[in-house]
Amino acid sequence: MADRIMLMRNKLKHHLVVDFESKLPWDHITDQIGMFCFTGLKPEQVERLTNNYHVYLTKDGRISIAGINTKNVKYLAEAIHEIQLTTGNLNLRQKKKYVAWNYFFRFGAAYGTAKSGVGLSAMGVLRPDLIMKSIVPIVMAGIIGIYGLVVAVLISDGLSVGLAGLAAGFAIGVVGDAGVRATAQQPRLYVGMILILIFAEVLGLYGLIVGLILNTKSAGSC
Repeated sequence: MADRIMLMRNKLKHHLVVDFESKLPWDHITDQIGMFCFTGLKPEQVERLTNNYHVYLTKDGRISIAGINTKNVKYLAEAIHEIQLTTGNLNLRQKKKYVAWNYFFRFGAAYGTAKSGVGLSAMGVLRPDLIMKSIVPIVMAGIIGIYGLVVAVLISDGLSVGLAGLAAGFAIGVVGDAGVRATAQQPRLYVGMILILIFAEVLGLYGLIVGLILNTKSAGSC
């Protein structure tokens, strides 16, 4: 599935650049990942594309790559090229937002993993018998990265979603680092640490839910 989606991205870009000799930068089509692609088309261009060529995509210019195949990809490229020639350049500023928010998820997951790992290493010297119990924060930080992967596949609205993942990663990292050190000295703190980690993890889950809702609304408005 992933290979087919990447193939369709490459073919769409190839038709635009080689077959129709478009002078606009189309690297963003192959730079992105996931089942949806931000084309850079403006709302008025999307409307004309739908009315004149019966190509359907969301108003912000996102199109489902899963709906493109070898039979219609050239037609799509020609339609986009013709619309661009008659209505002007693309709006690529929004693409930067889609790229930036995904890094928030990654940074949050990486920070949570690193920070919790430092605490686990320090605690393991004193209480090696608690290492497996104290690995929970690292696992939960990794789940934040999975949330980011899910949203990236959908290419949902991103800033609020990415910041939720960043906040969750930071919270898990700080609590995980301090929590495992304290648990080594007072085992009764373990349950409290787990509860705090759960609520920190929920921050990232909220972001995932918001992303799914916004993606559904965006898809319904096309």
